[in-house]
Amino acid sequence: MKFFPLVCYHRLLGGGSVNENFSITRKQVEKFFKKTRKILIAIFMILLLVLLASIGFGLVTDYIWMDTLGFSDVFMTILSSKIMLGVTGFVLFFVLSYLTFYWIRLSYLKQFAPVQLPAFIVKGKLAHGLILLVSVLFGIFGSLIVKGIGWEHTLKFMNHEKFHEVDPYFGMDISFYMFQLPFIEFILFLLQLRFFNFLLFDISIFDKLFCSQFKYNKFLFLETLR
Repeated sequence: MKFFPLVCYHRLLGGGSVNENFSITRKQVEKFFKKTRKILIAIFMILLLVLLASIGFGLVTDYIWMDTLGFSDVFMTILSSKIMLGVTGFVLFFVLSYLTFYWIRLSYLKQFAPVQLPAFIVKGKLAHGLILLVSVLFGIFGSLIVKGIGWEHTLKFMNHEKFHEVDPYFGMDISFYMFQLPFIEFILFLLQLRFFNFLLFDISIFDKLFCSQFKYNKFLFLETLR
């Protein structure tokens, strides 16, 4: 039974009958993983196309429905504002995330020796690839947040009109509390969200480094005892 996975790999790679003494070469394993990667990429592309087709079909259906009611301009205004805010949120979150993670990596490289750090921080290509991937994920997350809950506040802020009625306590026009204050609160919410996201990420990295440092010190201590 212990040879069953290897037998499966061998047959997937096109091998014939096998016995318990067979061996799989490194080339065969690499060939198997290349085939698996191609299959996964094909599945991902199919799912992506299905998702895009579903979103496009929904948008076209909503536009036809709103057009029959005479609100096609309203629909296009909301749609264009969501797209603009989504792109803006992605770019801002992506750039800020990339710069922050890049600065964190440089700080750890200056403060710790390479043997004390995990491989994903020391190795340049791996580190930059992970930073890019995590920044893209943060960018997508920021795009969904900004587009999802920020479009209404943004449209109200950009197209606000004064009521010409003054608040007796603070001397502000009442329209400020209806149109401008919610937008300011939304911006503050995004800043707080960014701060806590980076704080949690930094804590997780520091915990990983602390474990690495502990193992390294334990290794040095055992070496001195020998």
